[in-house]
Amino acid sequence: MAGILDLVRKNDKYRNQTLNLQASENILSPAVKEALSSDLASRYSHIMPDGNNSYGGTSLFEEIYEIARSSIQDLYHVRYADVRPTGGHIAVLAAIKSLTKKGDTVYAIGPKGGGYPGYQEEYIPDMLSLRMENIPYLPEQQEIDYDAMAAAASRKKPDLIVLGQSAFVKPYDLSRISEIAEESGSRILYDGSHVMGLLAGGKFQPDAAKKTDILVGSTHKSFFGPQGGLILTNDADLVPQIEKNLTWMTMDNMHPNRVAALGIAAEEMLKHGKQYAAL
Repeated sequence: MAGILDLVRKNDKYRNQTLNLQASENILSPAVKEALSSDLASRYSHIMPDGNNSYGGTSLFEEIYEIARSSIQDLYHVRYADVRPTGGHIAVLAAIKSLTKKGDTVYAIGPKGGGYPGYQEEYIPDMLSLRMENIPYLPEQQEIDYDAMAAAASRKKPDLIVLGQSAFVKPYDLSRISEIAEESGSRILYDGSHVMGLLAGGKFQPDAAKKTDILVGSTHKSFFGPQGGLILTNDADLVPQIEKNLTWMTMDNMHPNRVAALGIAAEEMLKHGKQYAAL
């Protein structure tokens, strides 16, 4: 029987000879891979509210963390970026919890419209004690039925509108959705997991962070980084809630090697993102 390391090497050889057409996967640069396999892979870091770290020997990582966070803020033109979520799903959980309370109603696009199944009643809404309804969607046109959405929101007053799909080809009319949200008193969360690389390059939905309360996403799909998540916002009032709903609520250790790898990928995206997103 082959050992695990032998199988890992066989997998690397197989992948190096394969053209992968899986849209939710990407390729890491040698520099990103180096960070992932560095000493940081076996380290902890927990920065306390007073700025001190619960762990020793973290001064260099704290520099890495700040550079990574700053690079992501520059990349997405936001005032606040949290690079700690260890997955897109973790980022979504913390973001939704920061925008809702138990019993609230959430609108999201259903699976028949390419929506993420996790937003359906039995998954994230059930975990957070939320009610869920599907946003009216026109599959043939591959877009939201904005008139039907406005009518439904006017009647039911959803507390949160979640945008983003596992499969979609058109940007949203965020000006129209912002009007609907304002009239119904709703917050807006944009789950850009599948398009974060395109958002970073400015070639798709450039107003994603400007016209929503929170932009979340994973960092390993169209964004060519390590597996992980991001929470981005321009609303300073939401930052304490995000902090509260991450630390010891939805996650603990941020995996320092992943943060370093993400920071390197962000630097690469700052340099090459526009060209990459235009391909």
